Amino acid sequence: MASDIVALIDFLGWKSIDMLGHSMGGFILQQILITPSLPFSVPHAILTATATKPPRGDPAFVAMMTSPPPANLSTMSRDERHAYNLDVARKTKEFGYDEAWLKVPKNQALLERLMPQLIVRRPSGVIAAQALAVRSTNHRPSLHLVPRTTKVLSIHGKLDRIISYSESDYIAKFIPHAKRVQIGNERGMVPSDVFGHTWFDYFDVDVWTGVLESFLDDGEASTVPKAKL
Repeated sequence: MASDIVALIDFLGWKSIDMLGHSMGGFILQQILITPSLPFSVPHAILTATATKPPRGDPAFVAMMTSPPPANLSTMSRDERHAYNLDVARKTKEFGYDEAWLKVPKNQALLERLMPQLIVRRPSGVIAAQALAVRSTNHRPSLHLVPRTTKVLSIHGKLDRIISYSESDYIAKFIPHAKRVQIGNERGMVPSDVFGHTWFDYFDVDVWTGVLESFLDDGEASTVPKAKL
């Protein structure tokens, strides 16, 4: 997966690109960062809610992800299959948040609006191959190869139920120049590290805009207008 992204960026002729990888995307971004002789530079890398090797998470989430599909899946009608897929999507998405967040009515309304977009249409074989690739990979021995010229920001909430917050400790350990997002009330900081896997749905959008812009601007206030995320 990482090699495909490298090939695409090279094909586009981009010589420098800032990158953000979330969850499995963060795992892939780590592979890109340790790839020798990259044809482009990565000045800034943001690793969010990710791990350096097959991660630990909420036992209930692991059980759900490893449980086999129903025996009658192949004989379900289109409507039955749609209902089943929607139920799986809803349960999976809910693990992206903590239980208190899920109890807030406006948050439940947000989830309902997202549901139709969450039914995955990728072939099951592709999904299985991607999961297998991640499960058999351990980046920890190679993360010292991440160039110090690449500034690394780690964003991980303590209420993450999909990838345990403790996994972010290994990013800090094996990429010594990586920095965690700071906690505070100033621009470029987050009010708290108490948030779930789907970090971008916590706090006001201006909070995350400030975090990303401050990091990409190397901590300097920019006078150039920025698009809202």
